[in-house]
Amino acid sequence: MKCPKCHNEVTEDQQYCPSCGAKIKAQSRFSKKLEAENKQRDHKKKMELKEEERQKKIIAEKGLKNKYSLYPIIFGGLGTAVVLWPAGYAIQIQWWYVTIIFILGAIGYYFAIKANKLNEKYFQHHRVRVDAKRIKIGVYLCAFTLLAGAMMLMVVVPYYFPM
Repeated sequence: MKCPKCHNEVTEDQQYCPSCGAKIKAQSRFSKKLEAENKQRDHKKKMELKEEERQKKIIAEKGLKNKYSLYPIIFGGLGTAVVLWPAGYAIQIQWWYVTIIFILGAIGYYFAIKANKLNEKYFQHHRVRVDAKRIKIGVYLCAFTLLAGAMMLMVVVPYYFPM
């Protein structure tokens, strides 16, 4: 338990802080639980920062690079831009438009798979992952591109092949 005024540690049976003399109120179960959760969260943050620093140090020492990590963002971003481009309905129901979207999404996924395989190799040998956040963002962009392409395909197919 901590003193509310000077934050020095005090025992539960003490009524006054030995450092500053402030009166110590008995803590409720809720405040004890809250204090324990805060300590746990702080410890977890500290450990995550420590692990991140360790990984940065190893990556710098070994000169590790993931040459595929930028491509999923590039192709996924291009696919997303094509999907969201205000081209109008006349162009969006063209087969070539939907094909471009699928190709961009598929190429982005291909590079994301290659980047993840290289990261697994690095993890097995050095216990580090290089550009993992960048790869994750690229995967999300590619997934959006492919999902939007599939939705457009549901409009294009009936247009070209009416029943």
